[in-house]
Amino acid sequence: MGDEPKTIDELLAEQEQWQQNVSMAFCSIRTSNDMTQTAFASALGLSQSYVSEIENGSKVPSTETLTRLLNYVEGDTDGTAL
Repeated sequence: MGDEPKTIDELLAEQEQWQQNVSMAFCSIRTSNDMTQTAFASALGLSQSYVSEIENGSKVPSTETLTRLLNYVEGDTDGTAL
């Protein structure tokens, strides 16, 4: 009985928190590598404006973009690790 479905407000709050976490992760990974948005975008095969939008929370990255980020973090530059 104690497991009631989440409300729309709870789900939206979780989604917003997830998006904030992704935004912070993008920015943290980029800055810890001492990279500009332009250099980071180039390393991931993205546009600088898209990286900026992810970092400021106005865009949610696609699964493909998250995979590129994971490959970058793992040092897999050709995408073969996944």
